[in-house]
Formats: sequence, C-alpha cells, structure tokens
Amino acid sequence: MEKSYHVLRTYSFTHQADLDMNLLQSQGIDAYLSDTNMGSFSYMGVGGGVKIHVEEDDLERANDLLQEINSQSVDD
Repeated sequence: MEKSYHVLRTYSFTHQADLDMNLLQSQGIDAYLSDTNMGSFSYMGVGGGVKIHVEEDDLERANDLLQEINSQSVDD
C-alpha cells in the first residue's frame, strides 16, 4: 500500500521547518520538507513557504507534538 502524505505546517524560514522536522523524526514520525528554496522568498510575499509533510496516519500525533513543544517555548 502506498503512503499518503499531507502538509502539516508551512514556514517562512527553512531553519524553523528543519527544527520541527527533526523533532518529529526523533519521535518516529516520518516527515519531509518541500519548497525549501521558497522559504527565503516567502517573507517578501512570494511563494508559499517551506512545507513539512507527514503521513496521513501521523497527522494528529505530529500536530499535537508540535503544539506541545511550541506552548512550552512560550511558557518559558
């Protein structure tokens, strides 16, 4: 059966997407980036930004994990 991937999040900067993708992968979630060359243009309103894709079965878990990490960053 072929895996189905969906966009989880879109980022303006590649380094932000890299950090979150590495976090997801460290938790066993298969993820990859697309449009990495567009990240540098998105702050100017050009392009759609860098996207993290995850398997459909992992969407909820990946989103929950990133929300938890981001809320901890704000609380600190």
